[in-house]
Amino acid sequence: MRETTLEYGPARAQGGIAASVPATKTGSTALDAPKETPTVLISLVTKDSGQHIFPFFQCIENQSYPLRFICVSVTDIGSSDDTIPRLARAKEHLGKRIGRFEFEQHKDKTEGAGHNFNASKGDYDFVLVVSPHVSLDIEAIRATINLSQMSTPDVAAWELKQRPVESSKIYSPSTLETSWTTSSCTLFRMNALRDVGGFEERALDKGKDVELSYRLRDSGYRLLYCPQASFWCQDEEDIKEQRADLTPEARLSNLFIRMRYGSLPQKLTIPKLVFDLWRHSQTSKKAKAEFPLLMQRVITDTPKYLLGKRRSSRTFPICGWDLELMRSGKSRNLSPGALIGSPPVSIIICKSREDNGFLLECMRSIANQSYPNLEIIVVERAQDGKKEERLLLDRVFGPELPVKFSLCESESWPDLANQGLELATGEYLTVIGDDTLLFADHFERMIDALNKNKDASIAYSMHMEIETEETPSKNFSYYESRINRPDQQPFARARLWSEDCIPFSAVIFHRAAYELHGKLDTELASAAGWDLLTRFSLSENFEFVDRATLILRTPASKEERKSRLAEQEMHAEAAKLKQHEYKLNITPADILAMHRDLGR
Repeated sequence: MRETTLEYGPARAQGGIAASVPATKTGSTALDAPKETPTVLISLVTKDSGQHIFPFFQCIENQSYPLRFICVSVTDIGSSDDTIPRLARAKEHLGKRIGRFEFEQHKDKTEGAGHNFNASKGDYDFVLVVSPHVSLDIEAIRATINLSQMSTPDVAAWELKQRPVESSKIYSPSTLETSWTTSSCTLFRMNALRDVGGFEERALDKGKDVELSYRLRDSGYRLLYCPQASFWCQDEEDIKEQRADLTPEARLSNLFIRMRYGSLPQKLTIPKLVFDLWRHSQTSKKAKAEFPLLMQRVITDTPKYLLGKRRSSRTFPICGWDLELMRSGKSRNLSPGALIGSPPVSIIICKSREDNGFLLECMRSIANQSYPNLEIIVVERAQDGKKEERLLLDRVFGPELPVKFSLCESESWPDLANQGLELATGEYLTVIGDDTLLFADHFERMIDALNKNKDASIAYSMHMEIETEETPSKNFSYYESRINRPDQQPFARARLWSEDCIPFSAVIFHRAAYELHGKLDTELASAAGWDLLTRFSLSENFEFVDRATLILRTPASKEERKSRLAEQEMHAEAAKLKQHEYKLNITPADILAMHRDLGR
């Protein structure tokens, strides 16, 4: 898949992942404004958007970012409702408070052309391309500008987090790098947009943002995700649109982008995809009538995309009808108050490697969490602990991400975990390895699930596995060869008792459950987590989060995977023998329910 190299150094240093994006305080968006506050142009393209105008500009007026450094440029592309008079009233109300407010009507322009026209009207450092159908959190602009100020010059765009339904595309949990950004709400570096020519004005509506993103990356730029800055869909119709099946327009977009940016194998799949498109058209009269028109557009526009010039030979993750690898599971709504009154969570990181590379990436993924109340405890073997390495991590993350370090005389994972759990002070606890990566919404989703199910004290989420191989190098580097999506199902006690089906790193549990059921059994080694979950299940309720919120790295070597599996099976047999000691009260109805669970 990709090769990654990490150079140690302070977050603002040049080169390597360490320089990609510095650690920010977990869950914090209320950050100090940069010393030199840049002026941000907000680019808006409207069409029959009257009902959204007042809510949109109210959220702009409420921004914590200084209003005198915000300018607004609106291009209307043919509204027939009251959009224009509402824009006039918004300008009258807000125009004197912000740097500039202007709007024009150009019925002949596409949405991409409208954003290009807006961006051409002044000399700005940044332009926030945004849809009028969204509402920005109060700290959204400030948080995004702060991240842009801390990013290296090769970063061209910063995508804000969408709520209540988030995109399922994969991004790097440690560096926040993403393959493409949405035009619903993304901050662009103006000189990068000018370098690549802005949006392609004749591009399909559904693919203009992906095409621009790929063109930026093809020109050497990088794109980042900004989980600390959020925007909300204003109505339920927008939310449903995000969940809808791929439209014909989106499928055409995939074909054209594949023609221009796809590798040879990706281009060779186009005939099969066109056949799939024809087969899909047979499902309804409307789809059957649309198919000839779609094919006409394919024939007309194919030469333009096939002959489009590229600057690099890099590959893009186009997968089937998706333009990116997607996270497993469903993107469910987060509660609007998910972060209010956030209980403290203690994260115990068991450091198993002498090198700090994976640990640094793991900690960066924690620093990028949208959840605000986290405690980090790193436990490592005494013989591996080096003062200068701990000082290095302190220097990289600083006071914004306080970390406790603890040395353990034992080498076993259960001893490391138990020592960390004894030091933890949080209301909720979790134990992960130093090679674990957490997506930015991991703890927010877990706590939200537990808040919704007050009877549950343990939650676990779906996960993805990446086969990873470290490569010999002066600096820490590795190669990711394949992504696996293990079969993961809702909680069933009988299944948990019969097999180790829940990775312990994917679990978060209440302190009271841990204090009731005791420590990890050090004699069970790799099966100690399964054993503790089994004890939890005797009296505690579990909540399943059907969304992949973390990545577990597994060995790329077949020999190493085989050896690890054999060791796990040996320890699992010992854990099964221990189950004979456990007692619980159960009814016939419970037994029948467990039987049904095993038959799923």
